[in-house]
Amino acid sequence: MPVDEQQKRIVKVPADTTKSVGKPEIEPAVDPTPPEEAFDPVAPKKPRTMKAPRKAGGADDLKQLKGVGGPKLEEKLNNLGFWHFDQIAKWTEAEVAWVDDNLSFKGRIERDGWIEQAKTLAEGGAKRPSRKRSRRATCTKRWLGGA
Repeated sequence: MPVDEQQKRIVKVPADTTKSVGKPEIEPAVDPTPPEEAFDPVAPKKPRTMKAPRKAGGADDLKQLKGVGGPKLEEKLNNLGFWHFDQIAKWTEAEVAWVDDNLSFKGRIERDGWIEQAKTLAEGGAKRPSRKRSRRATCTKRWLGGA
């Protein structure tokens, strides 16, 4: 086929007809990754701390809080400036986030209910029973033929 015949077959379409055909307009690309604040809605805020325990009565036994357990975590809390149950009982959500970040135990405070326990203990509530005694009592009871 000669070139002249081929050129006759080509139909030129005006540029403005593409809109009338119904092609969707292309939206500008949006970054799908949300900002980091979307993952952490509460900005950590340092709670009020103390350099040492109060003179009257000394430091509270923070190991009574479920989840603190041993002396190492209690020592970390003391080093951060937390010596008393009433300090922990007053933590806000932002302060819990700060303590979580500094203890490297994400979610442990909420998961173990430290604030509620601390409120109870600060008001003079019952101490948490030792799990070792409870297990020992249960095993002894079973061994002796009790329920």
